[in-house]
Amino acid sequence: LLGVLSFNAVLIVFKFLGKYKIDNLQALFYNYLVAGICGIFYSREIFSLDRLLTSDFSGYGFLIGGLFIASFLFLALASQKMGMSVATTANKMSVIFPIMAAFLFLGESFTIQKCFGIILALAAVYLVTKSNKAVKITRSEIWILLFIFVGQGIADIFFNLASAWHVKGDELGLFFTCIFLAAAVIGLTVIIYKVITKKSNLQPKAILWGVLLGLLNFSTLYFFFASLESEFLESSQVYPIFNMAIILIAALVGFLAF
Repeated sequence: LLGVLSFNAVLIVFKFLGKYKIDNLQALFYNYLVAGICGIFYSREIFSLDRLLTSDFSGYGFLIGGLFIASFLFLALASQKMGMSVATTANKMSVIFPIMAAFLFLGESFTIQKCFGIILALAAVYLVTKSNKAVKITRSEIWILLFIFVGQGIADIFFNLASAWHVKGDELGLFFTCIFLAAAVIGLTVIIYKVITKKSNLQPKAILWGVLLGLLNFSTLYFFFASLESEFLESSQVYPIFNMAIILIAALVGFLAF
């Protein structure tokens, strides 16, 4: 529940970024920098850059970090242009990717109950989208939603595999740090390029929004990972429950507040 609320708070912040004309990329850079620092403090071991770069999960972390910042950029754009429910639906429809990966690579059981639950989840996603007739989506915006869907799905697959195969309990904070700092480095590189080529100016006001996003982002990943490690549910059950709860709350908040 806390992870669901944290993610929806991220979407609400995205709406305010658009309202106050905050540069999405700069806010996301500060976001991932703060989230990475949170990961260092959360880690049970002394932070070491050498350990970060040579760990078994470092390759996963760098890849996930790149996919995270790209997907979140498009998620922020979609949330501002098309609304929270549409953006969240595209993001969380990707649930099918990690679920199939759990069956194919992690050997999780495939039961009639799980199959029925997945079908219900996808049906609910379709109904949420279908009911939102006020939003007119252009062809270019469809590509934005498609990238969110595929990018987040691939990121979730690698996150699931890394957490199952390579991340030990005492390495959780280091894994988070690897993901977030990789995203921050990519974001900083693009920001420097845009400033040098005079395509963008630095916005000091993006720092505060980025810090807020970073705390919420770290909270989301922390609570989600905790649910994956729970013995009560398998990952093929966690993903649809988590994602459907986010979609339903986002649709409700979008309807009531925006």
